[in-house]
Order: sequence, then structure tokens, then C-alpha cells
Amino acid sequence: MFNRIPKKKGKAILVISVMTMSLITYSMLVGFSDVESTPSTLTIHHETRECSTPIISQLSSHDPIVITSNLDFETQGWPGSGTEANPYVIESLAIHVTHSDVSINISNTDVHFEIRHCVLTSNSTDTVEIYLEGVSNCEIWNTTFLDSKFGIRMESCEQLIIQDNLFLNLSGKCMYMLRTNNSVFSANNCTNCGGFSSTFSSLSNVFEDNYCYSFISGKRSGISLYYSNSSIVRNNEIHSIYMSVYMLKCSDNQLIGNNCTSSAYGLSVGLIENCEIIGNFFNGNHTSYKGIFFGANCVSNIVQDNKCTLNEIGIYLDEDSNDNKITSNICNNNSIGIYLDYDCNSNEITSNICDNNEIGIQIDFTDFNVVQGNLLRNNNDTGIRAYYVENTTITENHIDCGFADWSEGIWVAGYFINVTYNNIEYCNEGILLDEMSEDCYIHGNVINHTDNGIAGLTVNNVLITWNIFDDYNSIYLDSGYTVQYNYWSNYTGNDTNGDGFGDTPYPTGLTSDPYPLMYLPILPSWVAEPTDQTNEYGEDFYYVLSVTSFPRMAPIVSWSINNTGAFNVVDGVITNKIPLVLLADIPLEVRVNNIYAQYLLGTFKVTVQDTTLPVLSSPDDVIYPEGTTGNWVNWTATDLLPDLYSITLDGVLLQSGMWNNSFEIISIRCDGLSVGDHQYRLTMTDEAGNEAGDSVLVTVVSGFDPTLYVVLVGTGIGAAAIVVVVYKLKKKQNL
Repeated sequence: MFNRIPKKKGKAILVISVMTMSLITYSMLVGFSDVESTPSTLTIHHETRECSTPIISQLSSHDPIVITSNLDFETQGWPGSGTEANPYVIESLAIHVTHSDVSINISNTDVHFEIRHCVLTSNSTDTVEIYLEGVSNCEIWNTTFLDSKFGIRMESCEQLIIQDNLFLNLSGKCMYMLRTNNSVFSANNCTNCGGFSSTFSSLSNVFEDNYCYSFISGKRSGISLYYSNSSIVRNNEIHSIYMSVYMLKCSDNQLIGNNCTSSAYGLSVGLIENCEIIGNFFNGNHTSYKGIFFGANCVSNIVQDNKCTLNEIGIYLDEDSNDNKITSNICNNNSIGIYLDYDCNSNEITSNICDNNEIGIQIDFTDFNVVQGNLLRNNNDTGIRAYYVENTTITENHIDCGFADWSEGIWVAGYFINVTYNNIEYCNEGILLDEMSEDCYIHGNVINHTDNGIAGLTVNNVLITWNIFDDYNSIYLDSGYTVQYNYWSNYTGNDTNGDGFGDTPYPTGLTSDPYPLMYLPILPSWVAEPTDQTNEYGEDFYYVLSVTSFPRMAPIVSWSINNTGAFNVVDGVITNKIPLVLLADIPLEVRVNNIYAQYLLGTFKVTVQDTTLPVLSSPDDVIYPEGTTGNWVNWTATDLLPDLYSITLDGVLLQSGMWNNSFEIISIRCDGLSVGDHQYRLTMTDEAGNEAGDSVLVTVVSGFDPTLYVVLVGTGIGAAAIVVVVYKLKKKQNL
């Protein structure tokens, strides 16, 4: 019961643990019977240990410990030698202190030591159970800290491992560290304390797999990092505390995979830079102000793959938080899913899911932000709200209001706003332009099943073009806008010249669209994306591409290719116009053009390759008598791209050079060799690196009778017979 409380256990189990701990404290002080516990095996940092609550009767009562140097471990008689393999050990002790005393006070050491299986208690909220200063190579595990202020206080330390400990009823933090670096704090249980840790001016620490649950009221935080950089906060459980995680003036930290619930702020940060906040769960249980809160001046951070539910605001960026990437988060069942406020500029809000909020995404008084590719469904008020923004892009979002009463898909007010390629459906108003919106560009949106496609008050210089208004939508604006080249599903005009535009204008609001589209200005998609191709040197090229189509889609009128000198494309079939006789990668760009001069682009490359080996003749082996001349080996060689040749004699390079022609005879004189067998080998390489070789065995014989040679030559038949016999004995060796 002293071990870490398992995830997803009910509050009743936690209360039992707290009551049991109080009983243990009382039994230690007045001598009651032991309280047993069930051992559990925890795997921590790839090391398996048997960890269980220390049994009171098995602990030795001990006075406070003070160690001020390496030598004190030996002089005080602690077992071990101080090496990594055999550390000094302080274990199985029960130490009780009062007032401002310290149970274990260690300073100025760098030998290896462990504190384990101890119970440290106090009757004062001002005490520190363990104080470390100027210490390295310390490990504290399976130790219980009760009823003090700080469990462990560390200053100017490094290489510490604090793991699998229990902290209960501490008025302050379980751990407080100052200038403490390169340490690991893992698998600790912090229950009913003032938070798990406060870290100041420290570097490269890891906080992982810890459990923190607090009954203490007040503005406390679970894990706090102040001026602390390059640290990791990973896979911790933090519940029912004011701020689960707090970071101030930090950089290059990672917050990954933490589960934080029932806190006013799941994560609260200020003045942070280059931090990664990835894969965390912030569930406010309707008690949270913000799941993730960026205070002022948070710059160049990544907020990705987090889940923020049941908060007032899921993710909130306050003033001057710039250049952040907020991507692939789930922000459901909040009042506002994602909110950027006051001078939060140049941020990217991409690929998030914001469902069942009042407002999915809201940005106010900001500039140069991009809201792209988000999915926003069933938000009761507005999908995306942009109020007094400038130079803002809202693009490729899918907004489904779910027929909520008086809901807007996109609500904008400001200057130089691009609202492009969004899919907006089942809203009261697809796009609402508030008064004095100027220089806005409404382009390529699909708006269907809405009462009003676009509505608003007086605007200035708003261009509404190439949008799709389906299911009888219209535009209701007072003035200051231009409408042209849009598709209207209920347009009934004709197109006598077949150019894709209606012959008569489409009336809408106080104006009309002079060029209504007869077809949906939607590009086809590839049946299969173009992929890189290979083609053999000199052979014909043939590649077929195809695209999808559906009724009302703008018809395809042509295909085009960028390399018209070497390739043709007709209805998706690509062929070569000239022989492909250059070994190279040829980049190609294919366009499928519709009637509105819109095009689908596909890119790939054709790699011209030569995989054919050179073709060599295979001359007969040669036999000649010692001392004779005029003996040759003659090869013929062919290849489309000849390059180099080399000839070796018995493995030693004899001759090399350029192979100049696609058909060539290469000869080597083999006179003057010593008696015995010799091997000539020709190796041919072409420009593509293909290689072929052939070997000829040359045998020089001794003791040859010239008279017999003349006789044999004169007889003819006898000589031929001898030659046949000799060749049968000397079979050619091809390698």
C-alpha cells in the first residue's frame, strides 16, 4: 500500500492509503504493532527490484545523520566501498525529527551511495527529511517520507536517482531542487502533498512515471520548472492540484505523455522557448480554466497530439506568444477548443480536431496566423472565429455545425484575410463577415446545407470567387464585395458555346454573379499516384496514368507534360518521342487540365538505365611450343555503351585502356611465356558499370621435336588428329 497507486483506481483506494499511512506514523511514535504491506515488483530504468513498504519492527531507530565528506561514510561505518558496483548503503532505518532538524543531511560527496528502505517522519511542517548539497552519485529508493515540509531538498547536485519512494502529508513539495543537473526522478508516489517537485536553475533532468494526488487547497503545482532547461517530464500522473505542470523561463524541455486531470490548469507556462508538448492528456472535469495555457512571450514551441477535454479553454495562447506550432491536438467538450489572444502572431494551427465546444477555434487581435486543415464538428456557436485579425489565412478546414441554432461556420472581421478551400456544412451561416472587413479573399470554399452561404454587414473590397454554393445557398451582404465565377447548385441557365460558364448572370443578394459555373470547379484525383519509372537504354517508354471523375465535375479537356521534346502524353498515356539514350534521371511533370484551366499536377522521374552486360567472344585455349612466335589471343566485344577494358596475365595487370567502339576486336600477343599454363583474362566494363569477362588458358610445352612437327604438318590428317587430342586434354577454363 506504500507503492505507487495504480492508474485509474478510485478515490476510495487513495483514501484508504492515506488512513493507513497515518496509522503507521502513529505506531512508530507510540510503539503499536506493525502494519504489513504486499510487496510489488517495479521495473524502473531497466532494473527490476523487489519494493515494499518497510515493516516498522524490522527498522532500526536511528538519530539524524550528518555526512560532510566522502570519508564520513567510512568513519561512520556505513557498509560498502563507494564504488558504482559497491556503493555505501544507508538502509532500513526509522528516523524521526522535530522542528527544523533534518533526518539525513549529506554534503560535498561524489562517492556512490544509496538510501533505501527507510521511513523518515516529522512532527513539524518546517523540516526537511533529506538534504543534499554538492552531492553526486546518490540513489534514494523505496523510502517513505511523512508529515514534514520537504521530502528531499537538493542544491548543486548531479547524477541523482530518486525513484519508487512514497511522500505523504507534506506541506511543501516532495522534492525541491536548485542547480541540480543530470538526474532522474521516477516512479515516486506523492499523495496529499503540496506538489511533487520545484526545480530552479537546473539542467537535463528527467521526471517520469511519478504519481501525484493532492487534497491540499491553494494555488499549488504538481511539477514546477523555473529557469530549468533541456529536461523531460514524461508519463506522470498528476491529479487534483491547481496547476499540474508549471514552467517559467525555460527552453528545450519536453513534456510527453502525461495524464493530468481535475486541475485548474493542466499545463501553465510563461516565457518558454523551443519546448515540445506532445501526447499529453489534460482533462479538466469541468473544473479547469485551461488545459494548456501559454502566458506571455512563449516562442517557437510545438504543441502536438495532446487531448484537452472538459476545460473552459482547451489550448490558450496569451499575448506575444509567437511562431508556435499547434498541430494534431484533440480539443473536445470545452467552451473554446483553441484560443489565440492579443498579439499572438505567426502561429500555425493545423490538423486539430475540435468537436462539441461552443467555439472550435478562436483568434482575436492577432496577425499572420494560419488556421489550416482542422476538423471542427458540432460546435454550438462557431467553427472558426477570427476577430480583428490581419494577414490571416483560414484554409482547408472542414466545419460541420451539426445544424446548431444560429451557428456560423467561419466568422471573420479584419483586414487581408484569406478564407480558402474550406468545406463548410450544416450551419446557419457558412461564412459571416462582420462590419468593416476589408481586402478579404473568399475563394474555393465548398458551402452546402446552410441557410446563408455568406452573410454580413458592410464590407470593403471583398472578392468572392470560385466557391461552390450547394443546396440553394445565397449571399447576403450590404455592399463592398464582388462575386464572380462561383458554382450555384440551383442555377438553371444554359451554356451555348460550351465554355463551362453560364450565358446569363446568377442573381444573389444585392448583386449577381456574371460568370456562374456550369460545373463544379473540382479537380479529379489520381486513381494511382504517379510513381518513378525505369526504362532500359534505347527502348521505348510507355506509362499509363488515369484519374477519377464524377457527375457535375468540371470536364477534363487536355493533358500536358513539361518535357515535350522527348515525351508525348495523350489521354494519360505517356510515350517517348525520341530514343532514350542518355543514362540519367529525367524529371517529368504531368498536368491534367479541366475546362476552367485548373489542373491536377503529378510529378515523377524516369531513370534511363542499362542493365545489359557486354557480350564477349570466347576464344579457344592456346597451346604452343616453347620458343615459337606469332601466338595471339583475339577477343571480339560488343556493347551499346563501351567504356573500359583490362587484360591480366596470371592475375597481374598487363594492359588496359578505352574500349572505343560498340564492336571491337581486342588482341594480345602471348609469345615468350615460360613452360607451363598461363591465364589471360579480359574484363570489359561499359558506361553503366556492367561488367563481363573471359579467360583463355595458354599452355607452353617443352621438348617438342621439330622434325616430328614438320612430318605432322605435311601429313595433314595426322596433325589434325593430334590437335583434336590436345584440345580434349586442355579444356578451356571460363571464369
